[in-house]
Amino acid sequence: MTATAMAALLQIDRALVGRMAADGILPRGSDGRFDPIPTMSAYIKHLKTKTRERSASASHAQLQEARAKEITLRTAERIRELIEMTDAIAAIDSIFGTVRGELSGLAARITRDLSLRRQIDGEIDAALSRVAARLDKAATALEAGGDPLEDGGKSPRRTQRTRKRTNASKD
Repeated sequence: MTATAMAALLQIDRALVGRMAADGILPRGSDGRFDPIPTMSAYIKHLKTKTRERSASASHAQLQEARAKEITLRTAERIRELIEMTDAIAAIDSIFGTVRGELSGLAARITRDLSLRRQIDGEIDAALSRVAARLDKAATALEAGGDPLEDGGKSPRRTQRTRKRTNASKD
């Protein structure tokens, strides 16, 4: 069978048949022609080998990517850009406990009027309860892999960042 006929049978370009024969992938007969059955068998073997190589290459690339991510995370943790979530939540809980403790005697330090003290204490307790609820919501979001600052777009940090970007773009 001629190279042109073999190319049509294999549904590839005639030049590719020539290159594959020159590279020893496709066997030629002593007359320079192609025997269809051994040639097709060699072509199928070649395709299977290429598929295995691609699969191995893809697996190797995925492994390399996973290793790179792991190294990045370890480096970030080492230079304290990344901390354990339990440590972060514990730190926030500790700070909030200190704030609650500092504010607990505020009304008594401000006034001797018992009615006014109860009113101040009530407002402080209500504010601290809202903050505690917000911190609980943030901790739950963190544990679920979500955004701890997501609160309908009303996060003070995001507002400050947006203001800084807006002011910078005006300059």
